[in-house]
Amino acid sequence: MTITSLTSEQKPSKAQARRVRTLTTEAVDSVLDEQDTFTGDQLQAVHANGGVFKQELATTYRAFVLSFARKMLGIVKPVRAQDTGLVPLGWTVKSDSLEGEINLVNLDYSSCPVQDGETYVNGDTMIEGSAGAYGSLGFAATLLKAQEDGKEIFPVEFRGTHYFVMPRTVLLDGHRRRRVACFDWGGKRWVLDFRWVGSGFDGGVRFVRPREL
Repeated sequence: MTITSLTSEQKPSKAQARRVRTLTTEAVDSVLDEQDTFTGDQLQAVHANGGVFKQELATTYRAFVLSFARKMLGIVKPVRAQDTGLVPLGWTVKSDSLEGEINLVNLDYSSCPVQDGETYVNGDTMIEGSAGAYGSLGFAATLLKAQEDGKEIFPVEFRGTHYFVMPRTVLLDGHRRRRVACFDWGGKRWVLDFRWVGSGFDGGVRFVRPREL
C-alpha cells in the first residue's frame, strides 16, 4: 500500500490522513518496544508525517528568525489596549488606534502641541494635534518592557522637564471621564499614569513621532 506524502502536491484524502496517523503511532510503538525494523507502510507513514514536521519546523524557524531580526533592528508592533494588561480595573477602552510596525531606533521626541505664546492646550486640541504621532497603549506597554530590560526609553535630558503623552488610546474611567496614558519621570524611572483629558496639557507635554530621515 502506498501512502501519499502530506507535503506532496497531490492532496491526500481523509482516509489516507487517518491511515498515516495510525501507522505513525504503530511505528513509534515499535521503537518503544525496541523493535529495530519497520514495515513498508510504517516507513511511508513516518516519511509522510516527517515531511509535515520538517515543513512546520521550517515555517517556525523562519518566523523565529524574522522576529529576532526585527527585535535586533528595534522594530515592534504594538498590541491592542485590551491585551496589554494596563487598562485599570473597571475602565473601558473608548478608542484605540494602533500604529502598525514601529522602528524604536527612528523616533523623534521634540513635537509639542502647545504653540508659541500659549501656556497650555485643552485635551481635545492636544488629540487633534497628535495626527501622525505614536502613542497607543500597546506602544506604552512596549516602552515599559524596554525600560524593564534596562534600556533608555526617552532622552535623558528630558527627565523632570517633559512628559510624553500617548494620545492614540482613550480610556474611560469609572466616572466615564476620558483619560490618556502619559509617561512622567518619577525620579528613578519613567512612570506611566493616566491623565484626564479635560485637565489640559502644558508646555512640558511632548509627542513621540517617527523621525524624518
